[in-house]
Amino acid sequence: MGENILRNAPQEQCFRLANGRVLKNLHELANALVSMDERTFSHHVTPARNDFSNWIAGVFGEEELARQIRGLRSREEISRKLGEALKEAGKRYLAQKIERKRQEQKKVYAVQKAQKAPVQLSEVPHGEQKKDAAEQPPARQEEEPARQSPAQKDAAIGEKLEALFRKVNEEKGGPSPGIEEGAKHLEWLKHHRFFSADFIYGFLAGLLLTVIGVLLYAKLIA
Repeated sequence: MGENILRNAPQEQCFRLANGRVLKNLHELANALVSMDERTFSHHVTPARNDFSNWIAGVFGEEELARQIRGLRSREEISRKLGEALKEAGKRYLAQKIERKRQEQKKVYAVQKAQKAPVQLSEVPHGEQKKDAAEQPPARQEEEPARQSPAQKDAAIGEKLEALFRKVNEEKGGPSPGIEEGAKHLEWLKHHRFFSADFIYGFLAGLLLTVIGVLLYAKLIA
């Protein structure tokens, strides 16, 4: 049984009872059967025919319901069967209506989601991609560590050598002539910058090797 039993019959196909009452749908027929007099009912339902089942099949196209009604012979039974059929059809109609509404809401949600989705790079015109790339600020380069000036390098080497001189003096228990001479040269170099940087670095490297040799010798004779 479909939704046809819920609709109204066309005006020219409405059911006219023997008492003159006109019925537009099956709901009105079910209600009319409750209070229908026996004379009117017997006019439409006889052992040979059932006008109600014929109307249900011919106008609403509900063959199965019409077959069930055709076998009934009392007002109460026909009214109850119509009520059950109308109730089931109403439930199905409501469920289908809710489902259609849900599907419509899903479509609306999908459209809204698509409108809010970020545009992929491939979807942007080629010219726009170049424009966006040109407008982007250049990537920030990592800052390089600050380079030391020659004077700073000399000062750092000098500090290391002075620390080494002090260590040797402490191990020897007093100042060493070679170490003191190296310290004097180092102090002199700090205040006289007329030599080239390469010369100073070479001199300091040689002096460092000398100090290392002195340390090794001091450890051997200790």
